[in-house]
Amino acid sequence: MSDPFSSGQPQLSSGSIVVNNYVQRNVRVLAIHEHEVEDISFMNGLSSACFAVMSGLISFAVSTWVNVAFQAEITATTSILSSVVSPTAIFLGIGFGIAGLFALKRKKSTLATIKAQSNSQQEVSTN
Repeated sequence: MSDPFSSGQPQLSSGSIVVNNYVQRNVRVLAIHEHEVEDISFMNGLSSACFAVMSGLISFAVSTWVNVAFQAEITATTSILSSVVSPTAIFLGIGFGIAGLFALKRKKSTLATIKAQSNSQQEVSTN
């Protein structure tokens, strides 16, 4: 039986040509204790939460000021919101941003400590 997909004509390839490129990469693997992993992940989550709260508070303050700017008459509630609550939200947002930066700094210092205490395999074999 003949192949129904074969037309007897020479097959021409069309499309892209695949070329294999073999690469090699040296990777440094660090030994990390469980409490260090927990500390790094906690600091990562804490910094993310602090930055999220910061952006929410600052967005609230700015949107309050924009709404007050476009109101025809300012009531007592909008006056309190724009003069007391919005600046307080800005200061709290800045505080959360600073706390997020401290959390990132602690995470980076933990990673730097781990890297400084780790020996490469070549250093171990020469000792």
